Amino acid sequence: MSPSGSELSHGLATQVHYKLVEKLAASERRFRELVERQRDAVFSCSPEGVLEYLSPVAKETLGLDPQDCIGGNLGDLLHEDCPQGPENLRRFLQGDSASDLPRLCLAAGDGSPRWIELRLTNSALNPLVGTLHDVTGIVRSEEERAKLHTQLIERNAELRAQAVSLSERTNVQAMLVRISQDFVQASTIDPGAMIDKALSRIGSFMRIDRARVFYLSDDGETMQRTHDWYATGMDPDLERERDLDVADIPWLIGQLRAGRAIHVPRVRDLPAEAFGELKSLQGVQSYVALPMTSQGELQGYIAFAAVREERSWEPELVSVLQLVGNMFQSARVRQRVEQLKGEFVASVSHELRTPLTSILGFAKTLARKPDLDLGTRREFVDIINEQSVRLQALIESLLEISRIESGKRELELEDLDLGEFVQSTCNPLQASADAEGIAFMVDIQSDMDHRTQVDTKRLQSVIENLVGNAIKFTPRGGKVLVKVSTEGDTQLVMVKDNGLGILPSEQELIFDRFYRIPHSGREIPGTGLGLAITKEIVALHGGTIRVDSAPGKGSTFTVSLPRRPVEA
Repeated sequence: MSPSGSELSHGLATQVHYKLVEKLAASERRFRELVERQRDAVFSCSPEGVLEYLSPVAKETLGLDPQDCIGGNLGDLLHEDCPQGPENLRRFLQGDSASDLPRLCLAAGDGSPRWIELRLTNSALNPLVGTLHDVTGIVRSEEERAKLHTQLIERNAELRAQAVSLSERTNVQAMLVRISQDFVQASTIDPGAMIDKALSRIGSFMRIDRARVFYLSDDGETMQRTHDWYATGMDPDLERERDLDVADIPWLIGQLRAGRAIHVPRVRDLPAEAFGELKSLQGVQSYVALPMTSQGELQGYIAFAAVREERSWEPELVSVLQLVGNMFQSARVRQRVEQLKGEFVASVSHELRTPLTSILGFAKTLARKPDLDLGTRREFVDIINEQSVRLQALIESLLEISRIESGKRELELEDLDLGEFVQSTCNPLQASADAEGIAFMVDIQSDMDHRTQVDTKRLQSVIENLVGNAIKFTPRGGKVLVKVSTEGDTQLVMVKDNGLGILPSEQELIFDRFYRIPHSGREIPGTGLGLAITKEIVALHGGTIRVDSAPGKGSTFTVSLPRRPVEA
């Protein structure tokens, strides 16, 4: 039986269907082969981002296993460092993104960030089909370029700043050279005028409103303002007190005593403990204070203030300006030395002239009047002898200073009993004490061995000087005590009086050469060399000398000498 037409038609359709299926399968195979050969991972997903397909190349390029990803959301693959990623992805998949190729950061299989560009082949399809193009290398290259660009900009800024700083530093150095030259010339010019000139230079350079110099008072209780400079437009009459009580500015003084320069760009930011400083700096916006020291001790400071606006200065500039403080202090010391030398010359001239005048006067009288009676002649000879001894002592002091200056200070040690030596040295001084109406006593610690080695000539001058000063500065009716004792390996010689006493501010100065304590209303002879020589001799023996004193209560000088073993 031959097939009917319907059967033929059905068979033909079936054949066509199978052929189409085969062609479709072949096409799908070719498509898959094509997709899998792509360098970019191909995906398909719903408009909501649910993955339906991810090509195997994703494992190679992105470290993502397609089997683990299918069924999940594309947004779940975003890296945590991509905070805007979910929103950008949603907008892109829904077709309302302004960018056709959004960059997203995916988390690779090992968790590392991978940057991709998301591309859709046809946004009208459902599911959506697209590619994940790996641009990690490009992004890193761009980041590196951006980083290098930023570094270049920063380096350029640094170089510009260094150029400005170098220029400023050069200007500072030039200014310091000019100031230094001014102070070199100050030997013939008033150093005070040089300080005023230096303040003007610095103030103009730093563009500040005022500059001041303070020096610590002799009693150490006040910072005395000695120099001022004001910028144009600043009225000095508006300024209040000239001096500052040290007790009112403890924070400032503490910093300066530690040798630290103070740089305060904003005065209102001073620490709470600087209450007194805040009060004294009312109206000041920015502030710099530079210490002036001598042998580690604070002598004063230089203060710069910006009043009209806040200012900040480079730390290097502030540090360099400390040299100015050293110049100021050196100028002050030099001025003081010149003053002391002048006083010394005047004092020595007076001390030389007085005995010489007596010697010459009485010698001429003896020569002109040979018929003078024996008693008068003997009196005149005694005066000549006394003044000659005085003159000899002065010359010996000058020679000793000369030896000290030249470094020729070797000791000529001798064995002796220090107690007996001090007693024998003091015996001739009893007459001077009696003449001044002063009770003079020598106390030797009897239960101790005082044997040692000393340079007898020099130590004798130490004792004579200390006892002589005690008698000289003790009024009639007073007392002078010399005591010798031993403490371990140290031997002590103490000279105590109840005389005029010494101010605390004078107690360090009295050991300086040429220094003489001023005593109003009383002229006390001397050259200002005795204590300086005494200190040098004691130091040469390896010892120390100290003074304890108070005005009106007398003074105690204590010489401490290391005990030297006596040769058997």
